[in-house]
Amino acid sequence: MSEIEILLFWVIVLGTFILYAGMVFLKLKIKRKITLTLSMPLLFSMVSTLSLWSNYQSSLLPKDGIGINNKLSYAIIGEDGWSVNLFEECYQRSLEITVIGFCIFLIAVIFESFLKNGGLRGEDA
Repeated sequence: MSEIEILLFWVIVLGTFILYAGMVFLKLKIKRKITLTLSMPLLFSMVSTLSLWSNYQSSLLPKDGIGINNKLSYAIIGEDGWSVNLFEECYQRSLEITVIGFCIFLIAVIFESFLKNGGLRGEDA
């Protein structure tokens, strides 16, 4: 599997999860639907980033060869073409995705608070 295929797979998995969680929250009439829907993929992204960071740091230690030290990193990276540069690149991409996801999450929190407070009209109007 190429890196693009793996990335596409994870985008489809996370997109499907977001849609499913959104439908469940709508059905159960849960408040803060957007924030709750975005929190699970963000949490997964944070765990993935920590996993890839751990793997990258482990590859920097002097030893006979390099390897993957956890199952999540193995699921993300795969088994072809391992190198310190690949581990670093995967970690950096995951970190970028996590930071973007966190920014989107913060925007969603602000947006939902804005809607809860009555939008532009406010409570006094």
